[in-house]
Formats: sequence, C-alpha cells, structure tokens
Amino acid sequence: MDDIVTRPAEEISREELYELVWQTPMSKLGAQLATNGPGLAALCRKRQIPTPPLGYWQKKAVGRAPEMPPLPSFEPPQKTSPSIKSARGSGKPQVPASVPSRDAESVAELPPFDEDDESLDHMRALHPKVKAWVAEHRQLQESRRAENRQRSRDFWGGSLPHISDLTARDRYRFRVTSTLFRAIEKQGGQIGEAKLTGKVTFLVSDQELKCVIAEKMSRATKIMEGAGKWTAFPHHHQTGLVSSGFLRVRFDTYVNGRSRDWIETSKKKMAIILPDIVSAIIAAGPLLAEAAREREERHRRYEQEQAERRERQRQQEIDHRRWSRFQDHAENWRERDRLLAFIEELRRRLQIEGDADIEGRPLSDWIVWAEERTHALDPFQNGLKGFFEAISSD
Repeated sequence: MDDIVTRPAEEISREELYELVWQTPMSKLGAQLATNGPGLAALCRKRQIPTPPLGYWQKKAVGRAPEMPPLPSFEPPQKTSPSIKSARGSGKPQVPASVPSRDAESVAELPPFDEDDESLDHMRALHPKVKAWVAEHRQLQESRRAENRQRSRDFWGGSLPHISDLTARDRYRFRVTSTLFRAIEKQGGQIGEAKLTGKVTFLVSDQELKCVIAEKMSRATKIMEGAGKWTAFPHHHQTGLVSSGFLRVRFDTYVNGRSRDWIETSKKKMAIILPDIVSAIIAAGPLLAEAAREREERHRRYEQEQAERRERQRQQEIDHRRWSRFQDHAENWRERDRLLAFIEELRRRLQIEGDADIEGRPLSDWIVWAEERTHALDPFQNGLKGFFEAISSD
C-alpha cells in the first residue's frame, strides 16, 4: 500500500479520507500521508470524519468489528468574530487569513459560469446517451467502494484511490452535450458513438462526423487550491494540464479540408455558441456526402485506369508470346530443310554400306524415325490458316 497513496492528507478529499481511515490503522496511514497518527486524527475531527473506535482493529482481525458508520454531511463551524491582538511593535490588529477548502468541486480561480442556465438540459432530463455516462460513473464508484471493502479484509490489501463525485464542471459539460444532442436530433441528425471522455460521432446525411466536446485545457502557471478536483475524471486529461474553465467543441473529421473549433469565453458561453455548432454539424453532412461521392468517382476512375493498364499489359504479353512462336516456327522451317537434306545423305549411304541392326532395329527404321521427327517441324502441315491459328492460340 506504501506506493498507492502518496499525497499529503490535506489534499485528499473528505470521502476518500473516510474510506482510507477505515481500511488502515492511523499509525500506518499517517506515515503515508505526510503526517502522523495524532495529526491524522485531528484532521478527521476537523473535517467531521468518523474514525474507528478503540479496539476496532483487534476485533476486525477476528471478524467481530462493528460496521462503518455512514459519512455525515459536512457542517461548517459557525463563524465567530476573530480575536484581535495587537501586533508586536504596532497597533494594528492581526486577522487570520481565510484558507480555501481543498474539497471544493472546482479549481480555484476558474472563470464563473451559470450552472443553473435554463437554456441547457437539466441533469434530471439528460439525453439518454449522456444519462448513460452518469450511470457509468455511479457504477465505477460502487465498484471501487466494493473493491476497497474487499481489500480491507486483507491485511496486505491496501486501498485504491476514491472516485470523486461529479463536479460542477462535469455536470455543466454533460448538460451542454445533452442539449447539443437533442438539437442535432431535432434537425434530423443522429447520435452514434458517444463516450464519457467527450468523443462523439454524429450521423448526418448518412455521413459520420467525429467531434470532441471537452474542457479546454491549459498549462498551469502556478499550483492552485483544489487542483485536480475540477472533474471526477482527471485520468481523461493530459497530466500537467488544468481546466481553463471553458468548454471546447472540435471537429475531428475534416470538412472541406479543414477542422472546426469553438471555444467559449467569459462573455460568450457555450449556450450562445450552440446554434452555430448545430448549424455547422448539420451543414457538414451534405459536404461530407459530396466529398464521399468525389472520392468514389476518383476511385472509380483510378480503378478504370488500372484495368485499362492491366489490359494493355495483357495484350502486350500475348503479342510477345505470338511473336516468339512465329520465330520458333521460322527456325523449325529452316531446320526441317537442313534435316531432310541430311536424311537423303543417310539413305544414299545405306544403299552403299547396306543395312544393319542397332538395338534390335535395322538402320532403315532409324532413318524412318528421323524422317518422321523432321516432318513434325513443318509449320505448314495444316496450311497457312493452321499456321496462324497455332500462332494465335493461348
């Protein structure tokens, strides 16, 4: 477990710290959270987190530990007027500086936004695709809690990081995405694949348009309070970047050779930009369809040119084979005449020297054998027509 939790205790959310203190004794857990047992117990009291009673771990070892009490809602202590003490060497009072909570749902200094914008879909009436994201997040939370409960029964099990609740930024992105989905469907489009990360595929005019609806990220210039708490899905974003506090919609599919990108600002929120995005998505369908037709036409012409090239090559190969046959027949014709003259000389010598047997065959039979083979070389055995029919056959 030593290499699982490495953050200081003050940077851990209240819910996650609650899970941790009921899984590992504070004497061991404190060392992993850059503090000690008493310091961790003080932090739990300050944040109103119930802790295991005395003897809990001995009872747990024999399976008789009491159940974990539920985590109560946090009730901030009532503010009292700070005591004013004179500063040494001056007559000015010292007032304690306020410390921002590290359990805030969003990063400090993010631009403000209207979470209750009525022009966006309400969280209770999200588009089914987006509603599935909420259910997926809840299921991930429950699975993580169940896994940590199982690990708590194992002395060496340790615990996995707590999965935070949806933040205000998450809910805002979900509502914007849901509103965009419904507007696209109202214009005749369809929603294809929609991932929790914000990667979405729209189907317009039977064409796929891939988009990303996510936070506009920026590189942090300083460490901000609550860093990492602006979203319940920090692993969806590149390490070292933080939210700029604005949403971004980007086309990952190029339309007319370029991508489109919309980023909200403090003066122009996403609810104002959405109509322009919807128009661009709907207009992209016919443009993508036309581009697809042009690609198909280019592919058809390419295939036709390749077929014509292959046909020309085939005809050239046929012509080459025919010419080779023609040359072979011409050589055979010359060879036939030379061999017939030679056979005549053989017959003349047979008349002079007389017949004899070679391998049980008389010399006259051998001359007949040679004459038959020689006549087979005649290219005109079947006439001129037969000659060219033999040349043209494949």
